[in-house]
Amino acid sequence: MTAPNWSRCRRVAAIHAHRASVKSVAGGRWPSPGHPGESGWMDGGEEASFIDGFATAGMDGQARVWTLDAASSSGFRCAAAFNDHTAGVRAVAMPPPRRPGRRRDDATSSPGSARTAPDVLAATGSYDRTARLWHASRAAPPIPPLASGHGDYVLCVSFGPDARTLVTGGADGRICVWDCDSGSESTSAPVALIRPGSAVRSVDASLPPPSSHEPNAVLSMTGGEDGTLRVFTHAHAGRAACEVVLAGHGGAVTSLALCRGEDRGWSLGLGSRRDGGGVRALRLAAGCDGGILSVHDVAIYDDDGGVEVQVKTSAVFEGRVHASGAARAALLLRPSAKTVASASEDRTVRLWDMQKGSCLCVLVGARCTVESVSFSDLGDLLFAGLADGHAWVYLEEGDTDPQSDPTEPSESAPERVIESRLALAMGALGTPRDPEASARLESGRCAGGAAPAARRFQDAYEEMEADAFGSLPRVDQGNVGLVGKVAGGSADGGGFGWSERGNPTLECSVCRGELELGVGDVDGDWPAPLPCGHVFHARSCLVPWLRHSTACPLCRANALGSGEPPPAACLPVTRPAG
Repeated sequence: MTAPNWSRCRRVAAIHAHRASVKSVAGGRWPSPGHPGESGWMDGGEEASFIDGFATAGMDGQARVWTLDAASSSGFRCAAAFNDHTAGVRAVAMPPPRRPGRRRDDATSSPGSARTAPDVLAATGSYDRTARLWHASRAAPPIPPLASGHGDYVLCVSFGPDARTLVTGGADGRICVWDCDSGSESTSAPVALIRPGSAVRSVDASLPPPSSHEPNAVLSMTGGEDGTLRVFTHAHAGRAACEVVLAGHGGAVTSLALCRGEDRGWSLGLGSRRDGGGVRALRLAAGCDGGILSVHDVAIYDDDGGVEVQVKTSAVFEGRVHASGAARAALLLRPSAKTVASASEDRTVRLWDMQKGSCLCVLVGARCTVESVSFSDLGDLLFAGLADGHAWVYLEEGDTDPQSDPTEPSESAPERVIESRLALAMGALGTPRDPEASARLESGRCAGGAAPAARRFQDAYEEMEADAFGSLPRVDQGNVGLVGKVAGGSADGGGFGWSERGNPTLECSVCRGELELGVGDVDGDWPAPLPCGHVFHARSCLVPWLRHSTACPLCRANALGSGEPPPAACLPVTRPAG
């Protein structure tokens, strides 16, 4: 199956999911209407039909599951609602897929190994200081809350790679490991307790630990309140080395998500590693207040009866990895990971090419903080939870026409798309950054070895600048009518001149040079329009001008500050030549 290409995408649904902020979203699979799990207890030998969906956690005290539904106006229906929490729901998780190699057109998928209770299909954490496990069965009694692990808000939840283990993190500075295996749903206490010492904002336990001869086969990634993303290796116990820094967000990073499939190895059928006998092994990474990253390996030893368990935990790393603010998001990934999504308080979502360390595209249009992001199991859908109670769904469209911006037809005002691109680009290009100063600040506050070296910041800032230039607007199918109308008073381009190659031309009013449209980059430069419709050389003329003035050089209209919210749009980053 072809890996998803998230260089371009399109918003396909905007769901008013909750009456208050959607703090967390999680992609997964949910039983289709009428399957055995909805009416009774599921048997591992039964074939049950599952459909793609996602779960949302709302500050209105509810968690909900949404599944694909062609009959609904949004394309999704609310398949389940969980109302047992007594305060806002802060986190939600759905277990990883249990059958490798699924395709979206498969009629059925197996729920996995036989169980003596309904399969757990979701988990939540709440400000009522409890975590809960949920199943789809209407006939079976609800699972009692996991109430004894935390003395404060439960801020994050994550399933282990085989869905038999749940990890929760709380404002009390505790990480709890719960056994969700058959027969243990009523367990009243966690099987392991880890204390990083500060509030745990995010946790990921979706990968097994690496083998001893390949310690860097599993990496840790954090998103910080400083707006950066960082990737760490753990070749030696107790140490972390920062290998990659990604910059570009203009606000705190609130969530990270890895595009599933081959990146996580789930398509190869990998679950938690078994070290022999009845041992389940997993790695967890937690992002905490104070910029702390906490990484531990956990081994759960089942006895022959499968009732009593023993647990061994070992610290891989624990220390400060962001000099300023909390490590708001944490993620486990492999060196082969391809695409990561990050959400931010700057009201955007960014898609990153992890192999190149560059931004693929930026999703704009939100009028509030984007609280959380998650991919579908197959990696072709992206879910985003917003602070205004909405959940947005994006569909990957990596092979669409590169000459047009994939904005929604009802909101495709070219002026606002141009303005969005300019604001993104100039936010990164307007202020010079000193990698040496950044490294000195981090080295004085971060744990030994975890502080990024100056060359990491140098690489990050160079990539951020290249991404910013790639975000600048170009004359394309979406705005050529505006440009032509301004140039000659008609939408058909009557004001253009014509080059010897038969391409339309305009004059750049900054340098008085010719702008030839339709030929791509020339010496690393290209024609870039402003919202007013006037066009200039992007790199050599427009960017230097906007660093000192936001007014159009010709008509003096404000290029960045109309005050109108941007349309819901995917803004692909086109790397300029040169």
